[in-house]
Amino acid sequence: MDMVKIGKFLAELRHEQGMTQAELGEKIGISSKTISRWETGTYLPPVEMLLLLSDCYQVSINELLSGKRLDADTYPEQAEKNLKTVLSEPAFSTAERVAYFRDKWHQEHRFSYTVVYCLLTAMFIVGIVWIEGLQIPAFLLWIGYLIMENDRKEAYIEAHLYPEVPLKTKNDNG
Repeated sequence: MDMVKIGKFLAELRHEQGMTQAELGEKIGISSKTISRWETGTYLPPVEMLLLLSDCYQVSINELLSGKRLDADTYPEQAEKNLKTVLSEPAFSTAERVAYFRDKWHQEHRFSYTVVYCLLTAMFIVGIVWIEGLQIPAFLLWIGYLIMENDRKEAYIEAHLYPEVPLKTKNDNG
């Protein structure tokens, strides 16, 4: 699948509709930066976005994946080719998916990280200034927190990478 060709086609369709990237992004609920990445061929829109784009531009998903308008003669052949390509090539590598879910996890937990770091740093500083010996527990808590959060992050990433594999709980016997 030629992502650059698909991107150029997406840009062409958007221009035909007389929309800017920002207007399209507002209409389908994503950023103009993401649309730019699609239109430059950096990324392929995910399936749910292909459905929205298909409706928005009044073209088939097959045409979107082909990067061009299709006539009745070439449509079936191109549909088969696109289907084979989609089934044989993952849209993102495992490393890209891991990076995505790691970033997502960090965004979702940014506030709790900030609060805990501030509290532990304050505890460490109080140990230096007023209460001698408080630095060691603060440091140990900090290390423990980092280890615990890393384990939680890795479990989050794994659960999102492989959603079909159930996570074992303490009550599981096997």
